[in-house]
Amino acid sequence: MYIAVCDDQTEELGSLTELIGAWEEDRGTPVRVKSFRSAAELLDAARHERFTLYLLDIMMPGLNGMDAAREIRGFDKAADIIFLTSSPGFAYDSYSVQALEYLLKPIRTKTLYPILDRLELRERRPQEALTLRTGGIIVRVPFSQLTYVEVNGKHLYFNLADGQVREVVGSMKEYEDALLTRPEFMRIHRSYIVNMLQIEELSPTGLRTFSGRDIQHMYKPSHEGSGLLYAWFLSMHTRVDIILYSKKTEGELLFVVNCIYDALCRLEKMANFYNPASELAYVNRTAFVSPVVLSEELYSMIDLCLEYNGKTLGCFDITVHSENYNQNTIQSVHLSAEDHSIYFSRPGVAVNLSGFLKGYALETIKSILNECVIENALINMGNSSVLALGNHPVGTGWKVNNILLHNECLTTSGNDSPERRHIVSPRDGKLVEGARQISVVTTNGAIGEILSTALFAADGEQRKALMGIYAHCRVYISTVLY
Repeated sequence: MYIAVCDDQTEELGSLTELIGAWEEDRGTPVRVKSFRSAAELLDAARHERFTLYLLDIMMPGLNGMDAAREIRGFDKAADIIFLTSSPGFAYDSYSVQALEYLLKPIRTKTLYPILDRLELRERRPQEALTLRTGGIIVRVPFSQLTYVEVNGKHLYFNLADGQVREVVGSMKEYEDALLTRPEFMRIHRSYIVNMLQIEELSPTGLRTFSGRDIQHMYKPSHEGSGLLYAWFLSMHTRVDIILYSKKTEGELLFVVNCIYDALCRLEKMANFYNPASELAYVNRTAFVSPVVLSEELYSMIDLCLEYNGKTLGCFDITVHSENYNQNTIQSVHLSAEDHSIYFSRPGVAVNLSGFLKGYALETIKSILNECVIENALINMGNSSVLALGNHPVGTGWKVNNILLHNECLTTSGNDSPERRHIVSPRDGKLVEGARQISVVTTNGAIGEILSTALFAADGEQRKALMGIYAHCRVYISTVLY
């Protein structure tokens, strides 16, 4: 077991650590323990290490133990959480984070030992699992984590509850006995066996799991040996439509779609301004108190956005949603290249990547498609962020809103009606008025998203200057009719 203990009281922290050490010596079971004096310190470590058990004091200054548990559940659903407190008043709240136990202080041997015994026994008990040979290695997949199995030709795709897909060369017959003899598995089609405990909804075109994965698709083979797969799902608060045209099998193309789905979920968990469990939200809450070490990807995102604040004459600003915002607010965001940390030099600063994230997602998707050798594809995220690779099945390039794209991105910012105003002007901190949209064609979706946002927020003189600086990009300005 790897146990994280968090208590702001040094004496109680030491006492609990000693108690765990005595249990380890008494039972002869190896245990790793790491101690923390604050919830912020704990969360910083928890994002880089995988603890199996958290022992959390509830009443702590700043971020309390209950808040920390909610943060933890945002990125770790599996770890056990035990609350420690001198008051029973939070017992009801503990259910919201699926806490294992709620212990009243002082913590004694008779209360802690039985819990550790139970957890140790659970760890030693092997889970029933299916053995797969994939990519030259052998892996064990617990039956409880297997959502469904799909076969396409000589390839099987084992879809897991955490979003992973294991690809195996073979036939469904090799695994039928192991799966269908278990009551939770059912064959719903000659190509599919599903775990009904994991399935929330089945339909003729797809399935929805309790983990939230809801990918619909259609596939049409052609006489030339290629096939067209059309898939769609909801992500980043919009509909994502995917067209892949390739000689790969339907199963192989679905594997690519699942990779895209997983990548978008990961980006949302990392950089969603409105999700309190995201890494970005944690930064916005704590970076004024002390520097926060960022993940490599979030660091690169923020670094690029700060760079382009200058390159867009200040018209693209990720701090416009800060308290008491002004054009100098962005100067309060400090990145350290040495340890990839971020620090806010004044309170109330907030970083919002909403005007950038979908464009960055397009670049992430492009990398997946290139890695999977998909040469012809169209990715459309809510009609405002579009990636076009290669060619349409019956033409050259892809035409989107009467704009021909070939290995390019189309990003659009603006108001589609006078009422729907959502972009803040860095000039005055107010919402930009007017029903118009600005679209930019670039070879990089992240840069395109920055430019379309900047051009929409700019005044006439700034817009003219920016269009001169970025004359190599195609820009389309339209007035919305309503």
